[in-house]
Amino acid sequence: SKMCTQVEIASLSRWIALHCAHAVEVLARDEREVALKSNGGNETRLLAAMHAKALAALHAAAGFALARVDRFAPSRPVAAALASSHPSVIVDECSRGERHVACAAASIMARAAVLRGGA
Repeated sequence: SKMCTQVEIASLSRWIALHCAHAVEVLARDEREVALKSNGGNETRLLAAMHAKALAALHAAAGFALARVDRFAPSRPVAAALASSHPSVIVDECSRGERHVACAAASIMARAAVLRGGA
């Protein structure tokens, strides 16, 4: 998504939304401080919690056994955050995740939400 224009992001996100099961977790600007505090003031924990919440919503809608996310911390925080509610789901937190279509699509959906003013 970093290499796409805003027009490309909008077009790709519409296609992804139409053809792929997806979930987007958006945090309103005025909710950010409270959410950050509830995650110990740690951006990585907040990001992991938001990833886990989106994966849980997607699992409820479509079900899956494996989730691939871009690795943003060595401690595998997304897997840890999702484990309590979905212990059977394997979370592959991979380096340079944008090489994988699922991570690239998720990045496009997230960027589209930001461009729409949702984050």
